[in-house]
Amino acid sequence: MEKFDIEMLKLNKDLEILLKELEDIMDITLNSLINIDVSGIERIKNMDINIYHKTKEIETKTINMILLYSPFAKDLRKLITILKIIIDIDRIGRYSYDISLLIPAFAEKGHLGKPEIIPKMVEQTKKMVRIAIESFINENAELAETLQKEDDVVDQLFSRLENAILSYMMQDKENLERGIKYMLIGKYLERMADHAVNIGDNVIYMIKGERRIKI
Repeated sequence: MEKFDIEMLKLNKDLEILLKELEDIMDITLNSLINIDVSGIERIKNMDINIYHKTKEIETKTINMILLYSPFAKDLRKLITILKIIIDIDRIGRYSYDISLLIPAFAEKGHLGKPEIIPKMVEQTKKMVRIAIESFINENAELAETLQKEDDVVDQLFSRLENAILSYMMQDKENLERGIKYMLIGKYLERMADHAVNIGDNVIYMIKGERRIKI
């Protein structure tokens, strides 16, 4: 195995570790939100910072590989794809932290009903991120192409969340502030899913050398 391939395997491993940390921060954020645990905010912040630094380490390794090996064609596309993927990963981590900052809004009065839709959105988004990274590591364009349909599920869940929250807000104006916070949380999760789709689109380009036509 050539040195470039060995270094590429190391980068893949780094991305797998980063994915695990991304799933961890999403899980902790969800648990903190469900349990209205403001004590978890600082931990989430530190995890977000750690993810940021890990993406920067991967960025440095990737750039060094481009400079050292002067790859071309698919190998170059792969390294460029990594540079794009880590931007999406960093943003997903940051949205988890953004969600955590909204938790104190529920400390006094609690949730509006049972927060059932948001956990489903978190699980669906985590599934999409796993698919996106797996499609990159296994160079599977067909798998990456499934992300658009998976994103439709998130959009449907967000629509349900909007309807439910609007109903609560119309019932009592005291629900207005918490309702707006829920809307923001749903929007952040929707954006996380969009970043997973971005990763998939870049994987398709890496493998096929062409962009997916967006409808």
